[in-house]
Amino acid sequence: MADNVTLRSGGTEVDLAALGAEMTGWRVAGRELMWNGDARWWPRRSPILFPVCGWTNGGKLRAKGVERPCDVHSFGRESRFELVQTSSATARMRLVETPDTLAAFPYRFEVTVEVTVQEAAVRFEFTVANPGEEPLPFALGYHPGFVWPFDGGEKEAYRVEFSADESPFSQKIAPGGLFTPELLPIPLDGRRLDVAKGLRRQDALFIRQSASAACDFVAPSGRRIRIETENFPHWVLWSRPDGAYLCIERWTGEGDPVGFAGDITEKPGQTLLEPGGEQRYAFACAFL
Repeated sequence: MADNVTLRSGGTEVDLAALGAEMTGWRVAGRELMWNGDARWWPRRSPILFPVCGWTNGGKLRAKGVERPCDVHSFGRESRFELVQTSSATARMRLVETPDTLAAFPYRFEVTVEVTVQEAAVRFEFTVANPGEEPLPFALGYHPGFVWPFDGGEKEAYRVEFSADESPFSQKIAPGGLFTPELLPIPLDGRRLDVAKGLRRQDALFIRQSASAACDFVAPSGRRIRIETENFPHWVLWSRPDGAYLCIERWTGEGDPVGFAGDITEKPGQTLLEPGGEQRYAFACAFL
């Protein structure tokens, strides 16, 4: 795959990078909706998280009796995906194990990302397959950052509306990104979240086992980014103070609990995929 490829449908363009299969741009009628990756706040745009989501205790992953270095979200976002198929509005990319990934994570895997662009919308379909001879312990996440504000007005006037009522609590996160057993009240009233106020309480809001497969990121004008997903159980909303972006994420896993020292197969939220098995997930965005 070239360093970047651009997909188009009508007035919609999506830029994809080989590194991490990352969507680096999403423009609708010339309006850029993706964060620009300014390193002063956050140098990413929409990383794929694999084979773990979140921070590990001490920056270590423990697998098969060996402790290995593990950066936040692990290596998927740093890996070069192969472009295996493309058209003007579609792309299919794939990541498989390499000697480097096996040193960090001693399992065989195949992650396929299929991208489809439609007018004002883009859809990502993820497939994780296990070509190995032992169960594959993994988590998958998608971590897009959207421009905030994307349609004028003050950030404080934007809201997130879920498709179903949600519990008004986030998991409380300790310094270093580890999860505590405590719950943090957040300003979520039924389906509506005051996202700016919530992120002043904690810069990442983790809503475990959500009832909602979809949400809208709504501007004071009424314009919105609609997100529809499949098979992801958790929502994560994250930004940094004064960053002009909001990450609206879906994870299958979660960060290590405080004090966790178990094997990756014991890490909360990991999927154990049997040999020959596969799991499918989807994340779609539309500008309305």
